[in-house]
Amino acid sequence: MTCALALGLATCGMSLARAADVRVCMFPGSPSVALDTQVVSAVLQHIGMRAVAMPHAIREGDDDGISLGALGGILKNKCDIVAGFPRSNVADAVHDGVLLSRPYLRTGYAAFRRENAGAKRDKVGRLAVTYGSPAQLIAVREKGALLDFEVTTEDTVAAVASGKAQRGIAWYPAIVAYQHEHPQVRFKVRAVASDYGHWDLVMMFGQRNAALRKRFDAGLEQMAATGALARLTETWRIAAGNAKTSTASDARDAGPDRVIASHAFAALDRSAHFVGNRKPSLLRVAAAAGQADIMGPSFTQAQALHGHDVYAANCAKCHGAQLQGNVGPALQGPAFAPATGSSLTLSGIFNYMQSNMPADQPGKLKAQDYADVMAFLLMRNGYQSGTSKLTAAKALKSQALLESHAAM
Repeated sequence: MTCALALGLATCGMSLARAADVRVCMFPGSPSVALDTQVVSAVLQHIGMRAVAMPHAIREGDDDGISLGALGGILKNKCDIVAGFPRSNVADAVHDGVLLSRPYLRTGYAAFRRENAGAKRDKVGRLAVTYGSPAQLIAVREKGALLDFEVTTEDTVAAVASGKAQRGIAWYPAIVAYQHEHPQVRFKVRAVASDYGHWDLVMMFGQRNAALRKRFDAGLEQMAATGALARLTETWRIAAGNAKTSTASDARDAGPDRVIASHAFAALDRSAHFVGNRKPSLLRVAAAAGQADIMGPSFTQAQALHGHDVYAANCAKCHGAQLQGNVGPALQGPAFAPATGSSLTLSGIFNYMQSNMPADQPGKLKAQDYADVMAFLLMRNGYQSGTSKLTAAKALKSQALLESHAAM
C-alpha cells in the first residue's frame, strides 16, 4: 500500500497532531485491502475524522504470521485501527486486549469455477484449496474429491483460472481481487454450506480506543441504514441468495466485544499474513513438561521403518519425500522443532496428526499406523530407537517436549 492513498487516507509522513487524525494500519498483502481502505476512510469521514495510513506498522513477515499479542502491541503503540480483520464464530482464541467493530462485510469461503466450465461441473474434476486453511476443512467433507493443494489463496484461484484445477474453494475476497486484476477471467461462484465458510470483516481497536470504536460503530450503522455501506461493498459481496450481506441488524447480532481468531482458521492466506499460522506451530500446545517423560518417547526401529512406508504413501505428497516440506510444512530439523527450548509435545503433535491428517482424508489411517509415522518422525529428528513400542495410547498421553537434532 502506498504512503498516500487515493481512496482517502492522508499521507502517512504528516504530523498526527490533530485530534481528528486516526492512524490506520492494513494487513500487507490482504486481498481485501482496497475495500478495507475505502470503508475505514468513508466511515471516519462520516464521523468527522480523517484516516492516516501507517503502511509499515504491520510488516510483511515470514510464514509464521502475526500473533494476536503482536497486534495488541501494534494497536497500543502504532495504530488506532487495524482494518480488514477476519472473524468467525467457529474460531477459538480470545484476546482481551483488543476490540472489534461491527462487521462491514459478511463474506467467507466460496466454491468457484471458470464460467465456461459447463453447467454441471460443480462437483466434477480436481478441487483446488489452500493447504491448512478453512477451505481444506470444507473440502475434505466432500466424499471422493480429488484435491489440489496450493500454498496461498492467490495460488488456489490461479489454479482454477489456468485450468490446473477444474474448481476450487477459496476466500471470497481473494476471488474478487483476482478478477479485478484479471478482468478477462470470470468465475461462477456460490457460497459454501459450512460453518467454516462464514466470516465477517471488521476493524480492530485497542482498549485505549474504546470510545473511538463506539463512535466508529455508530457511523458504520448509520451508513448501513442509508445504503452507503452497501454501495461501497457491492462488488465484494457473494451473490444474493448465496450469502447474507452485513446490515445494521446483522451488526447488532454479531457481538463485537470478542476478538476471535484461531491458529487453524484465521490464517486465511499465507500471503496476507493474517493472524495465525499454517506452519508447525499449528501443533504447538502450552508447555507442560511431564515429570518422568521428559527424555522423550520410546519406539522401535521396526515400527519407524514401517512408519516410513506409511508416510511415503500418505504424507510425502504434501510434506516432501525427505520431510523437507512442500505445500505442507517441513517435518524435520529446525523448521519442525527447535533444538532447545521447545514447546512442542508429543501428544500435541500426535493428536493433531491423527485428527487432521492426511489432509485429503483426515483420520483414515489405523491408530497404530499413526503411531508408526510418529516413530518415523522421531527417528528422523534425531531420537534413538529402543525396545519399547510406541502406541497411540502412549502418544496421546505423552507430555514429552520434542526437540529436533536433525539438520535439513
